[in-house]
Amino acid sequence: MRAARREYQRTTRADWRHRHHDTRDDSWSTTDDDTTLIVCDLHLAGIGWNTTADAQLATAAAAHAREHRALAREERATA
Repeated sequence: MRAARREYQRTTRADWRHRHHDTRDDSWSTTDDDTTLIVCDLHLAGIGWNTTADAQLATAAAAHAREHRALAREERATA
């Protein structure tokens, strides 16, 4: 499946470039089939809420979601 997906992506990209007259070299995108490049760079953006108003909104939304799930569960039980 992976090989078929890879081939589909390559032919789709080449077909798009042909239709749009894109002359850039596509050799950078061809890779050895045995090579996998994984790029991961994560940064912590923050924890928690910025203000107490944000915390209150999150608490209210969670309460609303719990209430909605309880009502849906009750309706399924009575139906």
